[in-house]
Amino acid sequence: MAMSVKKLMANMDYYVNKMGFDPLVITARPVLLAFSLDKRIMPRDAVLCVLLSKGLIESRASVQALALTNEGFQKKFFDPYKEEAPELLQLFQEKLRTC
Repeated sequence: MAMSVKKLMANMDYYVNKMGFDPLVITARPVLLAFSLDKRIMPRDAVLCVLLSKGLIESRASVQALALTNEGFQKKFFDPYKEEAPELLQLFQEKLRTC
């Protein structure tokens, strides 16, 4: 898997310093480093932050949340919280548009 050092460092920085992951968790799952920050990680993190702030989830640092397919992410993090956090889908779409 060829990727630039710059992308690798940016992803690792975001996971560790913004999301609070232990670096060992990320290095044990190198596929996470290949995900796009702008198109996948940051939009999902924004959703997780809202859910966490409303007390609907316990932690936003979830490898599972980042690795899920788009459909799986929607089923797990949008669908169950439609009433408690109706703004999630709009927030997610706005984050994707700013890419």
